[in-house]
Amino acid sequence: ISMGGVLAATNLEPIPPSGSDEIKELARILEDTVLSSLDDAYKCVVYEIGGNPVRVGGVRSGTSNRRLQGQSQVRFTLKVTKPCPGCDKADAMILGSLVLDQTFETLDSSANSGDMTTSFCSDAEGTGLVSSPCQVTITSVE
Repeated sequence: ISMGGVLAATNLEPIPPSGSDEIKELARILEDTVLSSLDDAYKCVVYEIGGNPVRVGGVRSGTSNRRLQGQSQVRFTLKVTKPCPGCDKADAMILGSLVLDQTFETLDSSANSGDMTTSFCSDAEGTGLVSSPCQVTITSVE
């Protein structure tokens, strides 16, 4: 099951340039932050931070990077495999829909509770990618 998501964060600026070691490290920290709320079966790839593709020539979303009240958007994909023995195509679609709903309910709850912010800041502080003390707040995931 592949899913696309958007994480909203405040105080993430300045965003490093596309292709830089810094944006790749920031993406890795954000991937770990998303995965910190999920079980080990999930894989995450952050491909755009604040409108900057992580990799040069990488995917750029077709939608504009809305900046709402100083928030930066982080775009990512999640993949997970869930067994569905004996499922036909309709059963698999229902399972996929349930997994998507449960996954994003868990992620948004983790963002709202502050758990994601805590995870991100503990990983990012001391890297030079964010101010110290960390002022980043992850506000939502959808």
